[in-house]
Amino acid sequence: MSKYKTQKMLGRGRAGTVYLCEDNSYAIKIYCTQDREKNLFDSTDEQKQLSWRNHEIEYRNLCTLKGHSKIIDIKDTGTTERGEPYILMNFIPGQTLEEALRQGKFSFARAYLVLEEVCQALEYCHQKGLIHRDVTTKNMMIQNGKVTLIDFDQAMTQAEANAEVKLIGKTHYFAPEYVARIHAIQHKQKPNTISTKIDMYALGVSIYRILSGSVPFGVSRKYENSSQAKQRYDLATKRLTQEPVPITRRVNGIPENLAQITMRLLARRPKERFANWGELLKEIRKGKKKDLGIMAGM
Repeated sequence: MSKYKTQKMLGRGRAGTVYLCEDNSYAIKIYCTQDREKNLFDSTDEQKQLSWRNHEIEYRNLCTLKGHSKIIDIKDTGTTERGEPYILMNFIPGQTLEEALRQGKFSFARAYLVLEEVCQALEYCHQKGLIHRDVTTKNMMIQNGKVTLIDFDQAMTQAEANAEVKLIGKTHYFAPEYVARIHAIQHKQKPNTISTKIDMYALGVSIYRILSGSVPFGVSRKYENSSQAKQRYDLATKRLTQEPVPITRRVNGIPENLAQITMRLLARRPKERFANWGELLKEIRKGKKKDLGIMAGM
């Protein structure tokens, strides 16, 4: 590229590849459905259209959300010399929660930090009419006590999300009502609608994971990113009939309020989760004050 020089790859996902720019201040996401590192580029019209669609979706979303301190910030957009669309973002030199988890499970205080900061980001996201749809430990960055929500190429309005007819995302983070909707469509039944509550559920899975190192249903992560639809579907449908393993069985000494918040986020029925993000944020702050205050006094 002539405008921005890159020095190394930071990561590669479904929609494209992210590189660190030479000045260390920015990261650039280049939308390409093929592997750029192997010199494989979008060659068919369908592949090119998909790359442009992914770019347009994320560009729209990041422009809509621009300015929030806990959401990745867009700086520029354009095309590479090969004609690939890209967006320029501020570079966050920290780790994803998934990377941080490899160094050990999170403390209760650190889990509360993630809960509060991501809740604020998602509250703003939903105020702007968007559902993130991919809230996972890989899409949260943590640096110096600050958490940033990233990767908005799957975010949609509620109307757009309810027009989807297949499961998209990470299997263990699918909310039961999301799975139930796709199940109904596949069986030619009237589907239920989904809402921002699917992001609440995914946040619950993320908190469960950073506290316990596991996932709520205690099943193999073998098919987490599997391209085999039936295996992912079978794994996902377990939550339609099963309750998650209580986090108190997985995490010794977990404070009462933190455990209750986590399990309420994972409620099978959306109406049993928090009414809205404001209520959740209030409970997080109240629980943090009680739980961490008790621990400090021990």
